[in-house]
Amino acid sequence: MNISPRIPVLFIAIVFAVFPVTGLEYTAGNYHLSINEESGRFSLSYQHNRQRVPLFFSDNSHTSYLSFKYGDSVVRLGDEKQIVLSIQEFNDAVNVQYDWANLRIEMKFTFPGSPESGKIQGLAIDYTISNRGNKSFSSGLRQIIDTTLGESSSAHFSTAMVPAVVREYALNPNRNESSIVSSNEQIGLEFFLSSGGATPPRKVVAANWKRLNESSWEYEAREDRNFNLLPFSINDSALVIYYGPRELKPRDTVTYRLIMSAYTGENRTSAAALSRAMPMGFVLDTTKSAVPMRVDFLQTSKTAEPAEEWEFSPGEINGIRPYIQDIKSVDVLSAQIDRLLDSRSSPGREEVEALRQILEMIQQNLE
Repeated sequence: MNISPRIPVLFIAIVFAVFPVTGLEYTAGNYHLSINEESGRFSLSYQHNRQRVPLFFSDNSHTSYLSFKYGDSVVRLGDEKQIVLSIQEFNDAVNVQYDWANLRIEMKFTFPGSPESGKIQGLAIDYTISNRGNKSFSSGLRQIIDTTLGESSSAHFSTAMVPAVVREYALNPNRNESSIVSSNEQIGLEFFLSSGGATPPRKVVAANWKRLNESSWEYEAREDRNFNLLPFSINDSALVIYYGPRELKPRDTVTYRLIMSAYTGENRTSAAALSRAMPMGFVLDTTKSAVPMRVDFLQTSKTAEPAEEWEFSPGEINGIRPYIQDIKSVDVLSAQIDRLLDSRSSPGREEVEALRQILEMIQQNLE
């Protein structure tokens, strides 16, 4: 394979062009909440056997995010340049606030715990939409959560109705399916959707993360689709949770609550216990103060300059593009093989077929 020696330099230039990500870290019991100061997006981990176990995909904080529907327009919060982001810390809550025009959207994070023992039982998120203007509008929220625990087995999720969710699934958040679980052999994360004080969402779908990410708003589950989207998204599942639509009159507000609770073994928190829970305190792990800032991504002031400038013609870039794709394919292939080797369960026929197709793509480019 004849690859130009300048390719590594291009990769280095790309790496240097990425600005550093800063975050606030909060600890309550065994829970660790991370909030990205640039976007307001969050991730969650849990202390187990002296190690922090990521409950969401942790390599990229931008894969779990909240979108807002305003009339016919969809805004992905954390991406828009004209939105002012502020983060406020209180004794028992952290509030992420987005302001623009006559709208305000807030995510209030609290750690519910037992009033008797003080044990932290989970994380609660209160989503609030406020119409601060003089006109009514239709509003809706869409939360994508890039789950990761269930990806180590064939069953990515489980519900009271379906013990092993292995394909796309539309959950009905009623009394029969009031929660959905993402788990591996050591730890589980239960999303309380219509119990424990949570607000029933309109719809919840489990699907491939890339499919959800590329959909503009509404996503319909199909039973003939699994959690793969070749060539680069294999065994990658996520949840999308919908609230609304809701008509908001001038000065009206609406609040939706989502609760999630981690557990090990049989130590699951019941919905009844969460209903009685009270917000508990937390510890700020960083010395950074949360101050209002304007979200303005990919500006030159936030981009680290490479030590030396390199120029590439369009022809050179097009020439190396297939090899960059091969490198991505090898990374995906290696990661999936490592996952299968670490898993105690045998790989399914679909997983083996997906890996075979990636290998064939690489071999075709080498010929």
